[in-house]
Amino acid sequence: MSYSLYLYGILPKTKLKSWHLQGLDNQPVYTHEIDGFIFLYSEAQQERYLASRRNLLGHEKVLEAMMQEGYRTILPLQFGLIVSDWDAVAKQLVNPYHERLKELFVKLEGNREVGGEGFLESNR
Repeated sequence: MSYSLYLYGILPKTKLKSWHLQGLDNQPVYTHEIDGFIFLYSEAQQERYLASRRNLLGHEKVLEAMMQEGYRTILPLQFGLIVSDWDAVAKQLVNPYHERLKELFVKLEGNREVGGEGFLESNR
């Protein structure tokens, strides 16, 4: 039973290649365009997703797979974001934040996310 739409991230409007990804609960990942933005989503199979290691990695796997396919400018969405329909996304996210989203994509273009660890030794 599908509850709603599970969102992974947003891309600026671009020509997409054919790809096959599986997201949470082994659901296929699709795209949906709203006003120049492309949303990555699956049909949610739960009302709410727990932040388990498996679910968090499944969410991240979709975003990383898209980057490996050459789509480097992706705005990740918060884990567990489930929406009822595309009208809600347009009204609550795209319409009020359209210009800010465009600005974020300009800032993200050509940049990469990196992670690192460091250790700080205190002088006692």
